[in-house]
Amino acid sequence: MAQGYLMLVLHNHLPFVRHPEYDNFLEERWLFEATLESYLPILYHLDRLNREGIDYNITLSYSPTLLTMFNDELLQNRFKRHIEKLLELGQKEIKRTASKPEHALAKMYKNRLIKMYAFYQDRCRGNLINLLRELKSTGKVELITCSATHGFLPFMREEAVEAQIAVAVSTYQRFFQDKPPGIWLPECAYAP
Repeated sequence: MAQGYLMLVLHNHLPFVRHPEYDNFLEERWLFEATLESYLPILYHLDRLNREGIDYNITLSYSPTLLTMFNDELLQNRFKRHIEKLLELGQKEIKRTASKPEHALAKMYKNRLIKMYAFYQDRCRGNLINLLRELKSTGKVELITCSATHGFLPFMREEAVEAQIAVAVSTYQRFFQDKPPGIWLPECAYAP
């Protein structure tokens, strides 16, 4: 029987959303919800695997826009505020559902929020890039990039494709101090 390999590659991207001119901008919630419900839990479990000595290998792709938003102080502060508001809502839900069947569910969500917030503050030190660097250094997590804006490369002019890749490489180097070992093709699109 032929032997094969399974390669886990998780691609992470969001368009750039940052609006300092508004206190609360709807599109920034995309980042906050994706971070709280996807990016943080994945990193939490990879960190747990490391702490428990469980061997694994995974490739994570992060777009330059997403890395830049992770590293943005304004968005970091707004993300913390977002979680704090959810914690307040969670407490209200626990009180509101005290005698209802949903009470256990409200407590479960509030406890999960508390755990993710503590993980973000303590292990990530308020910036997911801190933990990404640490996970990368273990050799178990390979980090790759994606084109600058996640544009559909086959439909772009050659100069635009080169610019997309150049920005992707320089952004990766800025955050991880070396060249990316690979690149995720946006929309898995390729043209020879």
